[in-house]
Amino acid sequence: MSGPSYFDFELLIQPSGDGTYRAKVVGSPGGEASVQFKQPFSELELENLLLRIGRQRGLTRRIDSPELDAVKTFGGRLFKTVFKGEVLGCLERSLDETVHQPQTGLRVRLRLTEVPELADLPWEYLYNPAINSFLALSVETPLVRYLELPRRITPLKVSPPLRILVMISSPNDYPKLDVEHEWSKLQTALGDLVREGRVSLQRLSIASLAALQRQLTRDEYHVFHFIGHGGFDRTSQDGLLVLEDEFGKGRPVSGQDVAMILHDENTLRLAVLNACEGARSSRTDPFAGSAQSLVQQGIPAVIAMQFEISDRAAVIFAHEFYSQIALGYSVDAALSEARKAIFADGNALEWGTPVLYLRSPDGRVFDVAGSVPSALVMSPVEPTAARRPPLQTGLDNALSWAWYIPIILATMCCPPVGLIAGGLLWAVSTRNKSIAKVWFWLGVVLLALYSLLIYLGSLVPTDDQKKQTMAPAPSSSTATTGAEPPTVTTSTESPPIDTKPTNYEDAVATYRRQIEQHPEMAATFYEKIGILMAEHDRHSDAVEAFLHVLQSNPQNANIHERLGDAYRESGQSDKALAAYKKAIALDPKEAGPFNGIGILYENSGRIDEAIAAYKKAIAVDGQSYAPHHNLGLLYARLGRYSDAIASYCRATEINKQDWAGFYNLADLYRSSERYEESLRAYKRVLELKKDDSDTYNAIGILYRDWGKYADAMTAFKRAIELDPKSPYPYKNLSGLYEKLGRYDEAADVLRRGHQSHP
Repeated sequence: MSGPSYFDFELLIQPSGDGTYRAKVVGSPGGEASVQFKQPFSELELENLLLRIGRQRGLTRRIDSPELDAVKTFGGRLFKTVFKGEVLGCLERSLDETVHQPQTGLRVRLRLTEVPELADLPWEYLYNPAINSFLALSVETPLVRYLELPRRITPLKVSPPLRILVMISSPNDYPKLDVEHEWSKLQTALGDLVREGRVSLQRLSIASLAALQRQLTRDEYHVFHFIGHGGFDRTSQDGLLVLEDEFGKGRPVSGQDVAMILHDENTLRLAVLNACEGARSSRTDPFAGSAQSLVQQGIPAVIAMQFEISDRAAVIFAHEFYSQIALGYSVDAALSEARKAIFADGNALEWGTPVLYLRSPDGRVFDVAGSVPSALVMSPVEPTAARRPPLQTGLDNALSWAWYIPIILATMCCPPVGLIAGGLLWAVSTRNKSIAKVWFWLGVVLLALYSLLIYLGSLVPTDDQKKQTMAPAPSSSTATTGAEPPTVTTSTESPPIDTKPTNYEDAVATYRRQIEQHPEMAATFYEKIGILMAEHDRHSDAVEAFLHVLQSNPQNANIHERLGDAYRESGQSDKALAAYKKAIALDPKEAGPFNGIGILYENSGRIDEAIAAYKKAIAVDGQSYAPHHNLGLLYARLGRYSDAIASYCRATEINKQDWAGFYNLADLYRSSERYEESLRAYKRVLELKKDDSDTYNAIGILYRDWGKYADAMTAFKRAIELDPKSPYPYKNLSGLYEKLGRYDEAADVLRRGHQSHP
């Protein structure tokens, strides 16, 4: 199974002068054509659209959502701007040609190298309103960003499994990722592929550039899969992936640096960057983004995320994409199937988040062997020997399936036989390696199990030992005076925890011991366990603990609210909603459940209902901080800045110690060009969080936008003084010097910045 084949619709976009562009069809089944056009969006329109799409992470669960209408409107305008006149006719003729060719589609290859300022547009949402269709959402019309480079690409012959090297980076000085959850999520997504022997997963234990380099020298891989923080530094015009240093702290690494490490790996043909803004590029250099740098350095295909992608969409993407690649699909066809799977899940936006950069002419980077092994273990790719020795041939012919059952029975009776014989057969045989491995490991497991049973049996006391144990040894008091030994009494009260736990796991273990010793107090300790689990993002465990509490006290409204929060965080929306409604029924005067319902509705794209729920929470308790704060966040995401400011003002009135609320308020004021009010809010942050480098950096940006360059320089310098290792104040100060024509000072600041965080 190799998937569809494609004709190419090669669309080259070039600058045409006077702010216009020329779109040229330089190759297609329908001939050649060209058309001139202007940028269809203003900077403000584009920024608002990118903010709206990029911040709707996981919030669009309805196909008829306003977000889908928004991308249709955007994609339709972009399509009508470029695909008009001769170019549109050429596209229609090309599509007609594919109708007469079975299993053949039309690959739209965008060549944007000469117009990097247009590469920032989300072309993946190109929408043809005449047929009500997104081009990239159909396997018949995949859309790729094609980078033409001189090196010839040929498919790599691969015998399954497809070997994937995974790096998950979560530095301790960046927003924390649940690394084990991310790894588990990827394993779950690809579990059936691993069991079928189609995919092999290996994870780097340390997410550093040095660890990546060392691992690549030890083994060969076909795919590099990165999960972590990323971005595009507009000051240095370079893409960044945040890796880790030897102390576990973040090290922003340019896409070029990662590409240098991957450059010599001839078997590595595909990179997937699950990092927000991994596909974001420069407006002056087409190879500045992380993805483009990898392609430039020789990786034939790179998929990066132009916006942050939700957990659910990432799981669906990984499973469907790698499934199709393992079956021999071209990268663009596999990505189209993955997009359709995300859309079919009711997600109206995130199918357009992945961006494919390709330099393989036909999209095929792997030539996957037709047969898939049935081994249930992850094993490296083994080259087939050109000529097998006679000993191997004889063993393979002698061992048929008829022998397997008696061999396994013999192993169960005497595990060392299976261990030794299976190991020898594994080393010598070729055709029967899979059964040899099973035989060998069965012997190992059974030998360990029998040894454990023998050891446990030795711990069981004999009858004589039991009698000796039951007979008390005479104490000195009873021997001399004949007095009875003192009676030991136990207290029925629940004793306090006598030692302070060093971490939450110790606390949970202590609470569980208390439950065993004092079952009458179980509900109290289960509530404490649930709160701890929720605080440490173990929401499924929190659900279990709160359900235990409700067994003894089903009318506890507070626990129903906490249960709703735990269900919501673990992705069980229906159960969360039921828990919140139960809490409201028990205590309708609490704002918390209404606030939780608002978050649920917001996450599912039901924006109007979310706003109504937040407002209901405020009506129930006007002094509750959370609904004001959440309503402000939602208004900001919708671009309703005046409403967002009003909500944040009320939130900060209620909680005058919340520096994060004041910081968000300051950002909103700055975006609205209300500079004096923004400055007052930033200064309030500094009162609450003294000597904060990030706040001084933000004040510097404010002064720069305000035109107060001297004050901006002072703020940037103060930010550098407080945190010499942060790259952003250096870059902002250098950019300001450059703006003022002070190029030597700009270069000096950049040099100092590189020295402080090499």
